[in-house]
Amino acid sequence: MPAEKIQVRYQEGASNYGHGCQDDAAQAAAIMSQITGKPVRLQFMRWDEHGWDNYGPAQMTDIRAGIDASGNITAFEFTDFTNITITIDPNVKVDAANGRALLTGTIACSRDETFKLALELHQDQKVGKQVIDVHAAAAPQVTCGTTPTTWAQKMILTEGAWLNGSARATAQTYQAPEWVAQASAAGAVKVSISRK
Repeated sequence: MPAEKIQVRYQEGASNYGHGCQDDAAQAAAIMSQITGKPVRLQFMRWDEHGWDNYGPAQMTDIRAGIDASGNITAFEFTDFTNITITIDPNVKVDAANGRALLTGTIACSRDETFKLALELHQDQKVGKQVIDVHAAAAPQVTCGTTPTTWAQKMILTEGAWLNGSARATAQTYQAPEWVAQASAAGAVKVSISRK
């Protein structure tokens, strides 16, 4: 299409952070014009943008500033926290050959980060008239980004053995940079021993 045949008129729209509908309007209008063979006016209304626009991940920030007696800014601090979502899969498989339980889940961050996850797997077991807590802990390093990725860790007992049945698992951020918001997940899991 010759440049002299293109007419663009910009109008203020709904605000956004990142990619918005207005970024696609010119390209969409050009494609529609080529298909119909006629001039096209493409206008997104505010409700169109709220209904069809891409939404960015949630964001948490901490902003502090200081001013002197004259109103001049003397200090400014801005911290943009990374938000994290952690899940734990409800099924834990135990390898009968070595007794190791495989605890798995997913993790996603609002931006790329690397830190450790503190993982624990607990199972209450009745021994005689007592209930004992058989447990294992690990702290693997994980790397996460905006797309959920799977994490997996073999949970090794120092004493006792896993039994088929219910247990509970926890996962939480550990030794993360100060700008990474603390996150955790906890829940009931089912332990099953796989025999080959």
